[in-house]
Amino acid sequence: MLARREPTNPPLYYLLLHFWMGWFGTSESAIRSLSVVPSLFSVLLIYCFAERLFTRQIAYLAAIYQAISTFQIYYAQEALDT
Repeated sequence: MLARREPTNPPLYYLLLHFWMGWFGTSESAIRSLSVVPSLFSVLLIYCFAERLFTRQIAYLAAIYQAISTFQIYYAQEALDT
């Protein structure tokens, strides 16, 4: 089941969502988890990047800021609206 296109989501999102729904089901939590996984990975990525460039304390602050950022939370909860 491929969904309709929206200008906010590129076509690759729908392709990934198609396979994701085949693996994890079609419940709301399963569909939203496609956005949650990269969001969690981005917090780790920000920490590693900041630790490499700065100190560990700054890396912690950067990761915390990434985790509580309103844009990060919004896009981590994004799901298909059908």
